[in-house]
Formats: sequence, C-alpha cells, structure tokens
Amino acid sequence: MKVSAWILAASNRDLEKAVAEGRLREDLFYRLGQVLRVPPLRERVEDIPPLVEHFCEQAGAETEVTPEAMAALCAHHWPGNVRELESVVRKLITFCGRHGDF
Repeated sequence: MKVSAWILAASNRDLEKAVAEGRLREDLFYRLGQVLRVPPLRERVEDIPPLVEHFCEQAGAETEVTPEAMAALCAHHWPGNVRELESVVRKLITFCGRHGDF
C-alpha cells in the first residue's frame, strides 16, 4: 500500500541553531523539509486589528473596539503570541458583554 502524507511540525526554537549545537539531528531537520519562520506577534503589529476583529466575530460578539483599546493591544509585547491575544479578547468580551465596547 502506498501512502502519501504531510507532516506539520512547529517549534519556538531556532532549529538551525539546534542542529549546529547537536540538539536536533541534521537528517531529521532536512527530512522535515522547508522551514517557514513565522515572526512573533510583536513583530507583526499590523496583524493585531484583523485578528481582534476575527476573534470578536468568532465569539459571535458585536463588540466595538475603541481606538484607545486597539492602541493598547498593539502596544503590548504579546509573549504568548496569538493565543494570548485570543485569550485577552475573549476575556474582554466576557467582561464587557457581547454588544459592548472595550
């Protein structure tokens, strides 16, 4: 039986550095194929407004985000990346109401 499969793997580590330090097998690194680096959210501030809008829509909320709130969200460092942003938006919706402003 012939099988065709894709493997999707993610890491928050520098894989090339891990190979150089002997912490990741070089053959595995190359077998995994192309490495796509997605910069952290703090380096993609322009992605925050559409992500906030998406999370509000996903929650079924008709919430308006004030310019001040959006500026605060864009200024945050987001060490937890997109998952942290989603969590914060969900909490704001919970505390402000689905039809409120934050």
